[in-house]
Amino acid sequence: DETPLLNRAVERLSALRATVEAEAPTESIHAFNGALVLESTPGGAGDAKRYPLCADQVLLRGTQLKNTAWSLGVVVYTGRETRMAKNSSKTPMKLANLERVVNRAMLIVLGTQAILS
Repeated sequence: DETPLLNRAVERLSALRATVEAEAPTESIHAFNGALVLESTPGGAGDAKRYPLCADQVLLRGTQLKNTAWSLGVVVYTGRETRMAKNSSKTPMKLANLERVVNRAMLIVLGTQAILS
């Protein structure tokens, strides 16, 4: 059972004073530049330590971890700032060729009726 290990990790994490510095939101899902700045370590003193973060430490929305009982993380981007949201676009309207022909024919018929009336 890994519950005691998880509980211990959460306790240590709650005592941690840290900030995450991240680049402005971009569309690139293959690159990330940031840093984890530990202001103080639990039970210790000293200068802040800086750990670089790159794309290897980022999980994008919809990612599924396998063979992992639990994981702790920090949310960096939310809402429209997420890389997945920035890369999404409205899906183009899909019309069959027959529908396009019928739509044009209807416009011609309606236009002709409007002119004749």
